[in-house]
Amino acid sequence: MRGTLLTTFLMQLPFCRKIAKTRVALSSWNKTQFGKLQNNISALRAALAEAQDAGLTPDSVQKEKDLRLSLSEQLLCEEIHWRQKSRVKWIKEGDSCTKFFFITKEK
Repeated sequence: MRGTLLTTFLMQLPFCRKIAKTRVALSSWNKTQFGKLQNNISALRAALAEAQDAGLTPDSVQKEKDLRLSLSEQLLCEEIHWRQKSRVKWIKEGDSCTKFFFITKEK
């Protein structure tokens, strides 16, 4: 029995290492892609305000359009981030009202 557990553990060791490497890679990717999301949004809003204060030239209009598109994309990423984060929290913590419901229902 003990030999079987040891063999199973040794067989799973490479898989655990792969999972650990994947976690590190995903964490690094997350920081580079989304780590500075709030800073990017602030910078884009400031640049957009600056572009709107500039005169109406074809270049400034195109620049404002590009900034609005970039800001829209960043805001969408932020919205998705918070939606996913709330979903994870709900999955971890569950619905506390459900516990209350079943406790009161049993009485």
